[in-house]
Amino acid sequence: SALTEDPIYDAFGTLGIGILLVCISVVLAVEMKSLLIGEAADPREERAIRDAVAANPLVRELIFLRTQHFGPNELLVTAKVEFDASLTLPELAVAIDQLEGDIRAVVPTARYLYVEPDVKRAAASIQGDRDGSGDAAG
Repeated sequence: SALTEDPIYDAFGTLGIGILLVCISVVLAVEMKSLLIGEAADPREERAIRDAVAANPLVRELIFLRTQHFGPNELLVTAKVEFDASLTLPELAVAIDQLEGDIRAVVPTARYLYVEPDVKRAAASIQGDRDGSGDAAG
């Protein structure tokens, strides 16, 4: 508008900058939402994790699995897993370490792994024995 002395060019320039800023803010809002809330693992990664857990001979059942990305190459994996109830504590620790290695082998971005062991079937039978409702004669 300084060259043409017509203020309409200032208006068009301001409008163009405003539209550009709105577009950038929408893109940033969409991208930041997934970073703020956390994005789950890709379905293929989650399937690979489930398959790795199921392939472990000491695992009876995967009770639940939760995943969350902390960055493009950092995945948090939390799993509650029912292990064989006959495992001793040292054997359970080795089984958990082995399971973590198996998961990292199929999903290298799984940097943080938390495996919560569970023996719910054994716990239920122990509780039943305490109640007197178990199968053991007493």
